[in-house]
Amino acid sequence: MSEMKKTFLTIYCLLCTVFLIGFEISVTAASELHVHNIDTDLNYATIQEAINAPETVNGHAILVDAGTYYENLVINKSISIIGENRQTTTIDGRTGFPWVETVIYITANEVTLAGFTLRGSKPYCQSLGIKITSDRNNISNNLIIHNRKGIWLLRSFHNLISNNDFLSNDDEALWLTGSFNNTIIGNTFSNGYCGILLEDSRKNKIFHNNFINNTKHARSQSPTNINIWDDAHPSGGNYWSDHTHVDLDYDGIGDSPHTLSPLPTQEQSDNYPLMGMFSSFKATSDHCIHTVCNSTISDFEFDSGAIRFNVTAKEDTTGFCRVCISKALLNDTYRVFVSDTEVPHTLLSFSNSTHSYLYFTYPHSTQEVVIIPEFPLFTILLFFLITTLFVALIKRWQGDIRTSPKKEILGKNSKGTYV
Repeated sequence: MSEMKKTFLTIYCLLCTVFLIGFEISVTAASELHVHNIDTDLNYATIQEAINAPETVNGHAILVDAGTYYENLVINKSISIIGENRQTTTIDGRTGFPWVETVIYITANEVTLAGFTLRGSKPYCQSLGIKITSDRNNISNNLIIHNRKGIWLLRSFHNLISNNDFLSNDDEALWLTGSFNNTIIGNTFSNGYCGILLEDSRKNKIFHNNFINNTKHARSQSPTNINIWDDAHPSGGNYWSDHTHVDLDYDGIGDSPHTLSPLPTQEQSDNYPLMGMFSSFKATSDHCIHTVCNSTISDFEFDSGAIRFNVTAKEDTTGFCRVCISKALLNDTYRVFVSDTEVPHTLLSFSNSTHSYLYFTYPHSTQEVVIIPEFPLFTILLFFLITTLFVALIKRWQGDIRTSPKKEILGKNSKGTYV
């Protein structure tokens, strides 16, 4: 082989090796980029890098793979940041010492933040899980845990704070200062010092939240700034674990208001406190099932026209459940089973043309609840008549089939009869 051919072959082999190494590096690098802008198809190593990228503009959505991200974010664009799963996708603000005071600071309007565990603000007085100084944001379906303070709305308006779990925060889980017209719904505030603190804030709607085992569930420091603590009857207000009033009409709502300390006034009261924890479960893309229950509910399913879930609580006590069902999901007659035994239930008087409210009780332990529709007698009779008519038509048709070939094969004689 000539020297020129040997040289060419050597150069070719080197180029192929470099290409393959480069390809392997690029594949490996791409696999290590766990933050994705779905509008540009660009991938990033960190969440802040994705936010800061010039290609990321208002209206974009950033998806974050499961994992722990040691970051302190500043969100200054109107974007959505969505975690893969709030149990497995964590933003941890402990990025070194001294820690940055705020894990996430939202300065832009119309930001959506959902699907994360947020933890690790440093143990100083003003340390925050999330600080918001903008408007019309959506903070939903997050676990906000082990911060000094959870979320601070500072002169912030028209935000939605929904379906978050605030757990074991040292001071206020949710703190509003000079903030108006916010909706706080479907959250759980548990095992902290204070669930909600309102300072010079008014016209905020706060209902269907669960306040459990906090030193102070809620405080409002200005009696002149009125906030709404319930969604009226029969929707109800919030669940307060220290509420000791009774429910003599068995509708899942306490018979007397829950007043907020230290301001026991009509304007600072939950007038329709819930007697059990509020939960909302997605049955279909268009409909949810709402429950008020003094048991822990798990393993919810809506399948083939049946509602199923498990209830668990301390034995030797009585459990109750109020279930709100859209009639678009199930008709307005029902059967309720607890661990395969049918139990009596009450269709509450405030059920209406669109929703049914069921109330039933059971002995506490771990039980499976199944709710199925019961077809009215008229529907059963109508189905029977239609089925009978259909069978008769089928038999008539089969008889015609058997007769027709014979008439076509046989001819007629001179007298007009078949032969």
